[in-house]
Amino acid sequence: MMPADLLTQEATITLNGGQVDLQAKESAGLKRFSMNAYTGGLMRLAGFRLPVVVDLTGLHVPRQNQPILKDHDPEQIVGHSTQIEKINGELHVAGLVSGSGPAAEEVRTTGKNGFPWQASIGASVKRLESVPEGKTVTVNGQAFTGPILVARESELREVSFCAMGADSNTSAHVEGQFTMPQSQAETQTNKQTLEEIKAQAAEAEGKRIERVKHALRDWPDLQAKAIEEEWTEQEANEIALIQLRASRPKPRKSGAADAPAQALVVEASACIEAGMTEAEAGQFYDERVMNAAVSKEFRGYSIVAIMKDAIALDGGDPNARMSDREFVKAAFTADRNIQASGGFSTFSVPGILGNVANKHMLNGYNAVPTTWRKFCGIAEHKDFKAHTHYRLTGSGEFKPVSKAGEIEHVSVTESSYSNQLDTEGALISLTRQDIINDDMGAFVKFPRILGRMSALKVEETVYILLLSNPNNFFSAGNNNYLAGGTTALAIESLTAGEMVFLDQVDENGKPILLSPAVLLVPTDLKVTAQQLHADLKVVTGEVATVTDGNPHSGKFEPVPSPYLKSEAYSGSSTKAWYLFNNPADVAAMEVAFLNGQQNPIIEHTDMDFHKLGMSWRAYHDFGVAMSDPKAAFKAKGEA
Repeated sequence: MMPADLLTQEATITLNGGQVDLQAKESAGLKRFSMNAYTGGLMRLAGFRLPVVVDLTGLHVPRQNQPILKDHDPEQIVGHSTQIEKINGELHVAGLVSGSGPAAEEVRTTGKNGFPWQASIGASVKRLESVPEGKTVTVNGQAFTGPILVARESELREVSFCAMGADSNTSAHVEGQFTMPQSQAETQTNKQTLEEIKAQAAEAEGKRIERVKHALRDWPDLQAKAIEEEWTEQEANEIALIQLRASRPKPRKSGAADAPAQALVVEASACIEAGMTEAEAGQFYDERVMNAAVSKEFRGYSIVAIMKDAIALDGGDPNARMSDREFVKAAFTADRNIQASGGFSTFSVPGILGNVANKHMLNGYNAVPTTWRKFCGIAEHKDFKAHTHYRLTGSGEFKPVSKAGEIEHVSVTESSYSNQLDTEGALISLTRQDIINDDMGAFVKFPRILGRMSALKVEETVYILLLSNPNNFFSAGNNNYLAGGTTALAIESLTAGEMVFLDQVDENGKPILLSPAVLLVPTDLKVTAQQLHADLKVVTGEVATVTDGNPHSGKFEPVPSPYLKSEAYSGSSTKAWYLFNNPADVAAMEVAFLNGQQNPIIEHTDMDFHKLGMSWRAYHDFGVAMSDPKAAFKAKGEA
């Protein structure tokens, strides 16, 4: 859009190759400049592994007078912009070389000499979308095939003159810059009179007014406002759409005054339709939502039912006769319109289906009988950097406070370990065929599998690290490993292991009062471990001997794991066994999660309008580390 005062107060217009270019008004002798700052294509940016495309529809321009720098350096000020426009998938900038330092003078001088400056935008990214390999997306009117990154939401901070821009098709010109005409047509363009240019601008303005009037033909009271405020045709169409929706019937809703949000009720109903029991769904929703979800009005919500509600919310007729393709397209269009209007922002087809998938994935995740929580501590990381944790051991002790109230200092020594998060993930897709089949149960099968896969991945990562014995975690030097003599799991060896564990001391040689709580064994030793835990009498030896008074009855929770014996992992054994301290007190191992999110997450990505399908990304951010060797014990388990 070109504001009315742009022609008379802030800019002049010239023609360049048949296109209208913006130029800032000269003020107090300042040089003007114009830029094609971004042509909407791929850029290679520092810090990004993949090429980046900035979606101009999501680029917020907070003000027209943005800083103009050299090479994105805030200390190299060139000037400021007076007009910024998004035109045909490109970003155009006009302004004044208002700087007084070396950078501004360099731009003035080199521009006069004909230097071919390029431009580059500086923006802060709010939402970044990863496009996987092979997938094609359309951004800024151009088609791009992954793997790429798309900055869907960003904010313009500055624009820079650059000798070599990240977008090599950009250009920047300073007033009075020496240029050589490239063709006869270009030369003729430069000779056009101001009267011809004004005539073309007036014609363009007349066409804009006619298109705006046509868009608002059913709302004549808005036409004058639109013309006065210089609405674009797109803006007029958006307002017309909002007015049209307001006049259309609304979708079904519960009549209760205190009825819960419809989207939550639909989610709960869809979860049950997909195979959850009411008790399982009730873990995620309150009583009001569940009562509504199982009512006659909302019972049995399927994929098609959710999409019909979207069509109704957008003012359409969900029961109109349509082909399968027309119905899916209508639902997608309706959902896009709903999100764009903001009027029903809580109702989103991919959002509801994604939440249903997320809860089924969580069920799959929690259904796996993992063991790592029995002996691992849990930590929270705020980012993906390597985090160093410290075990502090006092070199002093509590002493009586003097009559003067003085308390003696206690020094500490540091013993550290490091943990770093990583991300595991996969994509979930719902194709047009899946939608037409309308099988909610089939849709959530893959999320449930992903939930199970995620649980297995955490479990496997813990045991791979444990079996690898990094940095000789279990060793004689750490006084937490027995290999000589008879260490096969039995009363005697368990007693010896417990004594080693209980006798651990701090740096001063003083007891630290740790006590084993978990007996971790390979599945070959499961029965033996359970007997040592539960039986008051234990049969031992090749010649059966009944031992009265099992001293370890009820002491250590037996935790069997097939990972300890699996030949797929280095360091596995059918005989070795472990004792672990209660991880809530002092943990021998640690599993860290990003921002404390212990469960995998499903998020929906943008719908692919042309393929008429939807997709979601499922991921889990976690890391595993060995922590305190004093909180664990290992026996080789040999007879």
